[in-house]
Amino acid sequence: MRFLSTSVDKRDEHHAEVTGDLTMLGVTKPISLDVEVDPKLAGANRRVGFKATGVINRLDYGMSFGYPIISDLIHLTVTTEASAGP
Repeated sequence: MRFLSTSVDKRDEHHAEVTGDLTMLGVTKPISLDVEVDPKLAGANRRVGFKATGVINRLDYGMSFGYPIISDLIHLTVTTEASAGP
């Protein structure tokens, strides 16, 4: 999997929509992710946490095994933390 962002739309101090291209199994499709910035990590400790959520259709990426018994929609949740250097 590879996600390459193409734009960020800041909603407020702790929320944004990140749009980009998701590539899986050689297929690239545009998606949008809702991103929440974790305010508990921001500030003096020079760290910030992010939680991104979105939904993709696995059939768009050629993952058809088990369909329709297994849902075609996949709910994504990605969490990460970034810190500034020393």
